[in-house]
Parts: sequence; C-alpha cells; structure tokens
Amino acid sequence: MKKILFVVRGYKPDISASGNLINPLIEELKKKHDVYILTSTAREVDLNHIERNIFRIHINDKINSIGRYVNFIKRNFSSLFYNAKIKEVFKHEIERLDSLYSFDAIIAITFEEALSLIDSDIDKSKKNLFLLEKIPSSSRITFIKNYQTRIARVKIKEMINSVTNCFLLPIVFNGLKNKNQLKGNVFQLEHPMVVDRVIDNKFSIEENVSFLYAGGIDRYQRNPCKVIEFMAGLPQYIPYTADFFVYGNCIEDVKAVATKNINIHHAISPEQLDNEYKNSNCLITIGNRENDIFPSKIFDCISTGLPIIHFSQSKHDPYYSYLKNYKHSLILPIDSLSDINNYTKVVEFLSYVSNNRIDYTRIYNLFFECTPEYNAKSLESVLFK
Repeated sequence: MKKILFVVRGYKPDISASGNLINPLIEELKKKHDVYILTSTAREVDLNHIERNIFRIHINDKINSIGRYVNFIKRNFSSLFYNAKIKEVFKHEIERLDSLYSFDAIIAITFEEALSLIDSDIDKSKKNLFLLEKIPSSSRITFIKNYQTRIARVKIKEMINSVTNCFLLPIVFNGLKNKNQLKGNVFQLEHPMVVDRVIDNKFSIEENVSFLYAGGIDRYQRNPCKVIEFMAGLPQYIPYTADFFVYGNCIEDVKAVATKNINIHHAISPEQLDNEYKNSNCLITIGNRENDIFPSKIFDCISTGLPIIHFSQSKHDPYYSYLKNYKHSLILPIDSLSDINNYTKVVEFLSYVSNNRIDYTRIYNLFFECTPEYNAKSLESVLFK
C-alpha cells in the first residue's frame, strides 16, 4: 500500500471540472492505496471539521475592480499568465504535508499546482504531473496569443524535465507529439470517468421530453445562445422542457434568449446534479470553439446511458472521435442549425433512443479505456514499477 497525494484546484463538493475528472480515479486507487487530496476552496474552511485525507486551503477568489484590471493586463500582455499567490500557497502546503506523511508519489493536476510541486523542496522521485489541458494562452490579442503559445511550449518542456513522470490526457499528448516534445517519462492516460451510472428513463416523444445541460459556458469559447435559439423552434415538433445548470460569464445573455420551455439555473453540486440526471430524458452537450480544449463532461453524460445531443462548433471537434460509434448520440453542427432538417433529425433520433435503451455492458465495451479501473492500473504500472 502506497501513499499518494493529488494536488488539484477544487474538489467535491465544490464545483470543479478538474476535481470531477479525477474523482473516479481517486476512488479506484483508494481500494489499494492511501490516497490524499490537497485542494483549494472559496468557502470558509471549518477547522473543527476534519475530512479524511482531504486538506482544503481557503483562497478568497473575490477581487476588487483594481485587481480585475491588473489581471486583465496580465492575461492579455504577459508572456505566461498564472496566479502567483495560489502557486506559493500550494508550494508551502505540499512541503508541510510531505514532511508529515512522507508520500510515495505526489501528482499535481492543474497548472499553478503543477508549478507549485515543481518549485517545492520535494525529492524529484516523488514529483509527477497529470496535465488535463494545454498551458493556457490567455490573450485575446492574436500576435500576443501566438507568442504566449510559443512560450507555453518551452514551459511545458521544462515542466516535463522537472518531474519523474508526466501523464497527459490524449488531447494534450497528441498536441505535444505533433510538436516532437514527448520524452521517455511522458505517458498517456484517458479520462478515467466512465462508471456505471446508467439511468433507464423511458419516455415518449408524444409526451414531454426533458432535456438537461450542465456545465460551464463562455461568451467566446462555449456560447449556448445559438443552441437555445434553435431549441426555441422545437415545440413545433415535440413537447419538451429544458433545464440549463450553468456557470460562466454569459449567463445573462443566455437568459435573454431563453424561451418559456427553457429554464436557466446556476450550477449545482455533483450530488444535486445526479438527481437532475434521474429526471431527464436527453442530455445536451456543447463543444468548444477551440479544438485543443476538451470538456470532460461528456464522460459523465455517457455514464448515465441517457441519449446525448451534441452541438459542435467545428468539424475538428474532438468529441467526434468518442461519439462516432455511439448510437445514443446525435451531433449537430452549430453553423448549420438554421437548416430546418435538423429538427427532423432530432425527432428521429429521440424516437430511436426512446425504443432502444443501452446498458452498462455496451457502454463499457465501447469506452473501457475511459474507466477508472483501466487508468488506475496504467498509473500504478508507471508510478510503482
């Protein structure tokens, strides 16, 4: 039995895409190892409430107008934007915890936390990264963004050289492979998120169909307004309601275009979302504008066995490779939503899936490389060879 520390920005019950992604992997590793989590939260930490093997750092994410202006300047004009305060806080806490527990392996997940581990006074043999996305190029100014991208390529090479092992999701792995930046200590891991959460919600398209979207939205990267405008025409074909549980910078924009069939809510906890899944008939996902960023929410959706309508912003959308053989999904390009034939596609798809349910065995056979069991074994074979 080994001692493993994961360092990640946000972990349940807090809403965190990174924490949500690694949670099934952590639960699987707990079956054989002592697994600890170091994370941050915007909530006040109750020092009298001890969580088993979870250490939370309170970081106030509220900033005043001057702070927002400074961040805007840094984000758009610096060579590499990151939160130096978070980096330092995590660095000291990693060192403190390792002095107490003497971990066999420490795995940092998110960017500032990865920098914290690299800069920490910890033996390199313990240092590992699991990078879920590329180093962000945050500027909206094209030539500066291109410069940040070049700097990021140099930085990730330095990061890989600073640790014993570097695990990458496929989209990050393939990006580095194309740039000839892969070393012998770099390994690919899949999204370890497909578990048996199958919900058998029978429905009829003659009755009210319940749609659900849950996740982040962004005015630039993942704007759902065109999707909602498309759905405004759907009542002519089927009766439905749709609930959007969202967080991001364009919630008011979305509310402005939502019709009476569509309810816009703020994001909810994973436990609350599980209950919403149970009351849904079909899930909605929306692809990113940039193809080298991969929203991991799709694997939560696949795990439910509920049908999925995915709205794609690009013909190079990475979701295509996962959904192309999954008959319980329909992909609609956002650029072609003005074509009324898409409504017919939706109706035919819902008619098919309402009469053809899917069980977890079929899901597992299609996506076994995305299960926590498969990825835990892959991780262990490298860490403890």
